[in-house]
Formats: sequence, structure tokens, C-alpha cells
Amino acid sequence: MLPVALVVAFSAGHSVDPLVGVAVFYVSTIFAEQTWSMATPRGDLGQYLLVGSLFFLLLVPRALGDVLGVWDLRIAAVVLCLMTYFHMVRGPSYRLSHGSLVGKVCLVTGCSAGIGLATAQCLAAAGATIVFGCRSEERAREAMKTILKAGGVQQDQLLFVAPLDLCSIESVKDFGLKFRLVASMRGSQLHLVVMNAGAMYNSRSYTEDGVEKTFSSNHLGHFALMQQLLPFVKAAEQTSDLPRILVIGSCISNGFDAFDFSEAVAVGKEDIEARVSERPYEMFYAYGQSKFANLLFSTELVRRLRADGSKVPVCVVHPGSVHTDIARDLPSFVFAVFKALQPVLHLFFKTPHQGCSSTLYAATSAEILNVSAGTAGCLYIDRLSVRQPNEAAVDLKASQTLWTISEALVKGAT
Repeated sequence: MLPVALVVAFSAGHSVDPLVGVAVFYVSTIFAEQTWSMATPRGDLGQYLLVGSLFFLLLVPRALGDVLGVWDLRIAAVVLCLMTYFHMVRGPSYRLSHGSLVGKVCLVTGCSAGIGLATAQCLAAAGATIVFGCRSEERAREAMKTILKAGGVQQDQLLFVAPLDLCSIESVKDFGLKFRLVASMRGSQLHLVVMNAGAMYNSRSYTEDGVEKTFSSNHLGHFALMQQLLPFVKAAEQTSDLPRILVIGSCISNGFDAFDFSEAVAVGKEDIEARVSERPYEMFYAYGQSKFANLLFSTELVRRLRADGSKVPVCVVHPGSVHTDIARDLPSFVFAVFKALQPVLHLFFKTPHQGCSSTLYAATSAEILNVSAGTAGCLYIDRLSVRQPNEAAVDLKASQTLWTISEALVKGAT
């Protein structure tokens, strides 16, 4: 897109103002990234108006220069860049009022950094008690210190019951047991579950249970965790406002029309080496499939809840393109580039606090209850709005098949 515009501009004899050229590069890069990742809602008129306006500045500089002058032209380019940042990168924001969640117990997985930490901090600042679902107790304690340092939160609002490694079914079950003990002593119910933890691996690897790691950390571990937590969610439904279950998904799931069930298997230790060498692995494909699994899981979870008479909303939340440490599992040279470009990346990606806005919306907005009451399936949340999910990922037959397979994998890990 950018090369085409430059060729047209130069072939027409136009000189390109450097600042306008930088502006077009900035907007083109954001547009390309969000188009590739399917991060922008389909039919978003705003993004096309912004992109079109900047290309207009690039392709007809002489006519505009005569009317506006070069500095007015540059100011227009800067203004359009700012509008692009706020509309396409940052997006709408959502804030919780102080004290609005007092008495609520929220469990957040993967909250030692990134979007999870930002989510936990915002929920705690609104008065909620946060149960940390983190693999490392040390990192969880550091995250607690970060939240306390920000102010407005008391120490007894932050709980760590046990390490939670979503790549280990044994760890998930141990966490569930410890949570039950803590809940029995504190009389706690569970008003919000945020299944936020996620990972991308740059090569095929397997858990101690013989399950491919991306599938395990992003789907199967959370599936097993939900089996442990669901009684506490249902208990909260009987005595308070409707609790909610949130799964942090990704728009990358929109790029698939089916789930690859051949990856949803447990491989014996003696067969892992052969499977690694025989089956090709692509990091973004594996990640996208795991996010597709999130939608299938949520679809079947809602069906089962409704069959039991429960009205608990289940939301799959797309946070947008967020700059987090999920890139830690990229190849070392790519991660090094990411680290070096950190100051610049904030111009192209949301910060974790910006990225948790849709999570906070799904966790607290009254609109979610209204829409969920009239919807048979899960809700897909993007940019503070309920949107249409990938139709293939809400297929009842596929979602039931994945649920049955997941149950067998969890049972087989014992």
C-alpha cells in the first residue's frame, strides 16, 4: 500500500514532504498489522477515513500546499497520526469507580505481568479481593508489591493460595484444592474468573502430561481450572449479583474455519521426539488454534451452564494489539529486536493498562448482563462492544467434541 502511493506520487512529479512521508508510513504500518492480525472490526469506517486522508496528503501535496502551506500540511499530517493512534491503537477506554467491587472475589490467571497485572490492579483499586493464579510465587509477590505501591489497595485484598502452572494438570488440581481450603476458611465465593494467562512457543514442545504446550497453557489448563472453580461461581450466583467468567481470546482466531483436533492428544514420552520431528510447527498457527479453542470451550461452557439453569455470562475478550512480554518465547534475536524497539512499539501497540479496558468492561458493565440474557451462547467482546464471533468457533458439534476430548485429557493426566 505504501509503495504504491509513493510510486504514484513520484511518477506524478510530486515531492513528498518528509513529515508527511513518516505519517503515511506510521498509519500504513498500523493498518497492515491490524489487517494481518484481524484486530480491527470489519467495516470500521473510521480507519478507512484516516488511511484515505493521509494518502490524500501524500498524493496531492502541490494542490494542498498552495491552499494550506507546507506547515499547515504538516500539522494536518500530525493531527491525523494522533487520530490514528487514539482510534486504531489505543481505542476506547473503560474505568472502574472506586469502591464499586468491594466484597467481590476475583481470580485472575497470569497476573504477574502484562494485561493480567493491569487487570488485577484495576479490579483491586475498585475494592475487589484478587486471587493470583500465577506459575511463580516469587513473581506473584512482586506483582502484589507493584499493586500496593500504586496505592488505594490493602494487603488483605491480594491472595496467593498456591502456584498455578497451566501446563501441568497436577498443578491445576493442587491449586483447586488449596483454593477450596482458603474459600472454606474465608467463606469466599467467586464472583469473577478471568482466564488471562497465555503463551506462544517458538518450537513444538510438550508438557509433563504429553500435551502440546501452546494448547495446554492457553486452553487445557484453563479447562481443568474451570472444573475446579465452577462450584464457587455457581455458589456466588445464588447469593449475589451474577458472577462472570471471562476468557481472554484473540482476533487471530477469526482466521480459522475449523479446529485441528489432531493436536488435542496426549503423546507418550517415547513418542514425543518422533512427533516433534514429523509434524511441522508454526508458532502463530498454534497460538491461533489455541484461541479458536477458547471460543469452542466458551460455547460449550455456556450451553452446559444454561442446561443447569445458570445464567452466568461467559465472555471471550479480545484485548487488541498489546505490547506485553508474551514475546519472551519468540526466537532470541526477534525478542532482542523487540526489547530494543520498546520505546517505539508503544506508538503501534496498546499498553497493558489500555489493553485491559475490554476486560474491565466485560467484568462489570450492566450491558453484558442485558445482552447475555437474550443470547444462548458466549459473548465476544472487542473495543467495549459485543460483536459477532467467528461462526465456525461457536459450532455446537465441534465445541462438544473439544469438551469431551479435554475431559479425557484431564482425566488421563491423573
